[in-house]
Amino acid sequence: MGASYLDPELQNAIEEALPSPGSTLWTKFLATIGVTRLPYTFGGVTDENAAISTHAKNTYEALEETTSLEESAKERRAATVSLGGKPLMVLSAGARAPLPGFSQEQSDRFNEAWTESLVDLTRVSQNSEQIIAEDSTHNIQADDPELVIDAIRQVEEAVRNGGSV
Repeated sequence: MGASYLDPELQNAIEEALPSPGSTLWTKFLATIGVTRLPYTFGGVTDENAAISTHAKNTYEALEETTSLEESAKERRAATVSLGGKPLMVLSAGARAPLPGFSQEQSDRFNEAWTESLVDLTRVSQNSEQIIAEDSTHNIQADDPELVIDAIRQVEEAVRNGGSV
């Protein structure tokens, strides 16, 4: 990889966290035959999020997202998007789970670098704020829906009144 458009710390963390092509194929195979559904099917986990996250389609999409991280970062940095003074709220997970197959230290390093990279998103608007959802995973809308609702209301109010977030 070694792309110069990424922060070196984030680049190293991404390179450590990305699945190898072999592990991606193996994971897709396991999802296809239903192994990824075992925690839901036999593990007693019966909530809606578990049903969705253990489905083979979700596994395929998560792998696709993970393997396209570098390209997505490149596109984001190359884009000349500017929202001017339009309000923008960036919500970031504060309680990310360890990455499967990685040490706690590697996972922490990746998650910290990823959160820091989200600061870039706030730079597309002069009227922006980043909120770290300390007790939330990547699924902030499920973990802390009130925070999401509050952020939406703040943006709506800023738009209506011409104020800042």
